[in-house]
Amino acid sequence: IDYIKWDANRHAENAGSEFLPKDRQSHFWIDYVQGFYKVMERIRAKYPDVLIQACASGGGRTDLGAVKYFSHTWVTDNPVSPRSFDITNGMTMCLPPELIDRLITTMGAHSMAELDFQLRQMMFVRPTAHHGHGIGTPMDAAENPQQQARIWHFMDLYKNFVTPFIEHAKIYHHTPALDGEDSRGLGMLELVAEDSSRAMLGVFRLADGADDGLTVRFKGIDASKRYRVQVDSAGEQFELDGRVLKYEGLRLAPGTSLTSELILLTALS
Repeated sequence: IDYIKWDANRHAENAGSEFLPKDRQSHFWIDYVQGFYKVMERIRAKYPDVLIQACASGGGRTDLGAVKYFSHTWVTDNPVSPRSFDITNGMTMCLPPELIDRLITTMGAHSMAELDFQLRQMMFVRPTAHHGHGIGTPMDAAENPQQQARIWHFMDLYKNFVTPFIEHAKIYHHTPALDGEDSRGLGMLELVAEDSSRAMLGVFRLADGADDGLTVRFKGIDASKRYRVQVDSAGEQFELDGRVLKYEGLRLAPGTSLTSELILLTALS
């Protein structure tokens, strides 16, 4: 066995009352979860290196008792913006980013916000995209080459920029308090390598998030280092001292609601 996808929802709301005597009903979920742990314990003992993914509304199995058995976990079946950012933001407060898997295709992901808004969120967790099937593209339709090129741009960034440091990265939530399905204003996440050699900051303008420009400051970088700065939307690269990026800030161009920006830093010294 090389791979297990555990895909089964906990649809058992009535099972306790339908199949168990009254003196056991209050313990139905306790028994279920403890039994689930025992199954996973046996699988892990026999196949310690197998890749196991938690699926089916993943958020139903994000307790630490379950997550420790899985290689990574889908945390939601709802990828529609701006709620998609609320979920990415909130779950990365609970679990390590490298264990969180987010979908960027199907289930209405294409219905709100720009494509980059969704793709940039994936840089802070584990991205999942259906091979050969773009966001919102019917199965029998031809692929949009511009759309596919943008998807592969971010997959390349993830593989070559993010993967080398995410497992030991620090994550900073610049805007931690976001409530409701249609959060408003601004959302910001920052991922920084353990040695401050790389960093990435995502700016997500949510509902009513239009602005005349923003000044953003990195929290986790080393002020004594000098960095190459890459602004993804503009495709621009330049150099700045860490002191400037950390204390004075970087000014971004104006943006409208449900758009985003990604800034990547690579230490030069």
